[in-house]
Amino acid sequence: MELFLNKQSRLFQRSITSTAQVASLTFSRRDRLVIPVTYVEDGVGVSLGAGASGILGIKSAFGESYLAAALTWSAGTAPAYEFDLNLNTSAMEAAFSDDPDTVEATLQVRATFGDEILRSVNLPVTITNSTVIGDETAPTALPDLAGWGNTKFRFGATGEPEFYNTALAAWCRLTFAGDPPQATWTML
Repeated sequence: MELFLNKQSRLFQRSITSTAQVASLTFSRRDRLVIPVTYVEDGVGVSLGAGASGILGIKSAFGESYLAAALTWSAGTAPAYEFDLNLNTSAMEAAFSDDPDTVEATLQVRATFGDEILRSVNLPVTITNSTVIGDETAPTALPDLAGWGNTKFRFGATGEPEFYNTALAAWCRLTFAGDPPQATWTML
């Protein structure tokens, strides 16, 4: 992801040469991203000069603290400035404490160079909740029934259907119970 910021309009645009506006961004909770920002003037990427500094911040409300922020930039591939944005923060965790699917926020970039301060127009941001957190375990795999061929079926003593697996040379039962239902595979 690279952001292009028009110095005159202060809008984010799709590329250096395209003035089509970026309407919003989507991030994933707990990501860490390096985001290059290129300032654009008359269709050309420009440097802000020696001593320029910048901040990239994301807030859920204007009066609140940052959900995530990069309080400085490093020199990227000229003329881009790179922000190291960490979305794995205590403030972000608090925003997801009720386990919503998304959190809506606003992103803004501020640059200071010489006597000037340049703030981008606020950009709407959606932060999606993480599906893969990293401490989950894999669900129990069930056998592939496709290759069983001429499978024999019967009703067992409990009245549940059972089938004979020739590869295992055993009668088997698959039952579902509980809330939510859990599958149990039993070789008889």
